[in-house]
Amino acid sequence: MTVPDCVFVNGAIQTMSEEQETTTLPTAMACEAGIFTAVGSDAEVLALAGPATESVVEALAARAEQTPADTLVEAWGFDDSLVAEDRRLTVIDLDRASTRHPIMVRHTSNHGIYLNSVALAEAGINTDTPAPGGGVIVRFTDGTPTGELREIPAKRIEPGLRADFVVLDADPLADESHSEGPADLSAIGVLRTVVGGDTVYQA
Repeated sequence: MTVPDCVFVNGAIQTMSEEQETTTLPTAMACEAGIFTAVGSDAEVLALAGPATESVVEALAARAEQTPADTLVEAWGFDDSLVAEDRRLTVIDLDRASTRHPIMVRHTSNHGIYLNSVALAEAGINTDTPAPGGGVIVRFTDGTPTGELREIPAKRIEPGLRADFVVLDADPLADESHSEGPADLSAIGVLRTVVGGDTVYQA
């Protein structure tokens, strides 16, 4: 069997087969090209689900070989729960694919991305970069970024790898020294300010 396009787990699958009437409902299923290819327990179906991390790295390396140096190699749809090791990508993994290209892999949830060292450098993210509110720059125990960005940092990395988030020591809207009020926030790099879910400033 080839690797399925997608798997579904933690469910109660009704196959409508006669055998199912006397057995426990399967909790997972796999699909390929719009056809159900397997049903079973979560563990049984996840075992079919996807390649090891090494296969992901090899696919990125192959794409990098076809891409001019210094040009972004971008991928989408990585799901850490579907690789054999059940873990996230790191800068170490992606650097094995290429250190001649910036590499960016988007998580299937669209709430996170993974960058190699070239991409981190181009985005200006390093050990000293503080995480902005509403997001996480995941780090190794020594404080260096693992390459994984979640939420706000992930959503603010634009094509070309410019990080357009700004970390401030204080809320500029509450700073009386800004006599002109919110109108001058763009001068310090603030593109949008949200309070309680409402946009109160837009550059």
